[in-house]
Amino acid sequence: MSIQVRTGMRKAYALATMLILMGVALFGVGALVTISGLEAKISRSQREGITAYYAADAGIVHAVNKLKTDTTLANALRAGTLNHTYTATNVPQSGQGFVVTMATNSARGAGYGTITIDATADNGDFVAKRKVTADVFSAPTSSTLGNVSLVGGGNVSFSNGSSTSQFNNSDVYSSGNITLSSANVNLGTGKFLAVGNYTRSGGSTTNGGINAVNNPPPSSSLTVPSVDFSYYQTNANATYTGNAFRNLIQNGGTVNFPGPITYVSSNFNLTSVPNNTVVNVTGVLVFAGNFSVSSNVASRMTFNILNPGNNESGILVAGNTAMNGGRWILNGVLYTAGNIALTSVPSFTLNAGMVAAGNLAITTGATFAVNINTSIINSVFNLSSTPSVVEVQHWEEEY
Repeated sequence: MSIQVRTGMRKAYALATMLILMGVALFGVGALVTISGLEAKISRSQREGITAYYAADAGIVHAVNKLKTDTTLANALRAGTLNHTYTATNVPQSGQGFVVTMATNSARGAGYGTITIDATADNGDFVAKRKVTADVFSAPTSSTLGNVSLVGGGNVSFSNGSSTSQFNNSDVYSSGNITLSSANVNLGTGKFLAVGNYTRSGGSTTNGGINAVNNPPPSSSLTVPSVDFSYYQTNANATYTGNAFRNLIQNGGTVNFPGPITYVSSNFNLTSVPNNTVVNVTGVLVFAGNFSVSSNVASRMTFNILNPGNNESGILVAGNTAMNGGRWILNGVLYTAGNIALTSVPSFTLNAGMVAAGNLAITTGATFAVNINTSIINSVFNLSSTPSVVEVQHWEEEY
């Protein structure tokens, strides 16, 4: 009888154990299903979140382009009165879109703005959202240069007693002072226009009119024009590092860059070239950093900028420019966002105009000739309209 009881108990224990094990197994299966479903949701959330992020990024680009091309918005940003909201649907792809809010940054004032993008990505059963903001700055590119062929945003100086700076009846402008020291400058019927003072020493010779503080009336201020370097980077036909561009020239012979936009992504410093080196650049040559040519180049190189036919030609430099060698024939604009210094250049002919946002110094020791071409100047700086250079200074994702 006792044996039968033990057997029954064993069966009961076995059944209980089996039930427990089945419960554990079922719990484990349920947990796996739950975890799998959660992982799927997380994966989908991440995937759609990335899509929404790209939609937000597209929104920033869309808004910046709108500020560049919409005259009303561009003027409002520069005036400090920007306050505009708009919605884009199915951009950049179906199911994606964003709401753009752009407004003047009240803490920083005119010219500074903040763009806010609220982007969504909807795949039909899941909606992801991302919000990004960008701080932008706008400077006017519109400027009335009139008969001015040489512009200095800082001081302008000439020191070339052994030669003549020849201007074909055009004006020289400085936001600061104009200084002639042992220099010969022939403006023809042009004028020196200085917001500051005009000084001449060391037996300098010149002709033309003078407007300065010490020879009143002083010149009224001109807005120094600028260019949008990001546009040229995006639309370049050929892009080189500074070293790669230099290596092509240092090989000597005739080197052609067909353009219309050749972009150099870093500093450029040319220290030597073989004799009879010829560089032909059609259109616009853009340097993202500093641009310098050593005196060792001397007269071994002839550098030509060629007009492609649309008057958009020249050398545009985001840093400083220092030319100490080479023969230059530029059928275009020489623009530098920093300083320009021409020193001991064997010859320099500019068939358009020259603009330095900083100081401009001419110490060539050889012929320096400028023949104004307002068509090229206006084309390069878009002076026939009122576009805006908009730079993104800060960008961040909020969620």
